[in-house]
Amino acid sequence: MVGMTGYSWPIHVQCFGKHSNSLQDLYEMAREQVKHGQNTMALFLCAANNTCNLNPAQINELCEQVFAYRNSICEAAHTLKDIDPIPADYATNDTHWPPHDQSV
Repeated sequence: MVGMTGYSWPIHVQCFGKHSNSLQDLYEMAREQVKHGQNTMALFLCAANNTCNLNPAQINELCEQVFAYRNSICEAAHTLKDIDPIPADYATNDTHWPPHDQSV
C-alpha cells in the first residue's frame, strides 16, 4: 500500500512480474510529462481493482515508493540467501521481510 499526496487512503499496488514493467512505463511517461511541463491525468488501476486518477507528480511519487519497497524485498531475499542454513521459517516469519502493512 502506498500513501500519497492528495489521497486520504492508501493505494494498493502490485510491484512484481508484468506489473513491474507497467509501473516502469508509467513512471517514464510521467517523468517525460513533468519534463515538458504537461500535467495530463492518468487512470491507474490498483491491485484492489479501483481506479485512481493521478497527475504526473503523483505517479512519480507512487512509483518511487513502490520501487524502494520492491528493492527492500529483494535485499531481504539476498540476505536470507546468504544465511547458511536458510531459516526454515523464511516464508512464514514476517521478521525476515520488510513490513508489508506500511505505506511503502
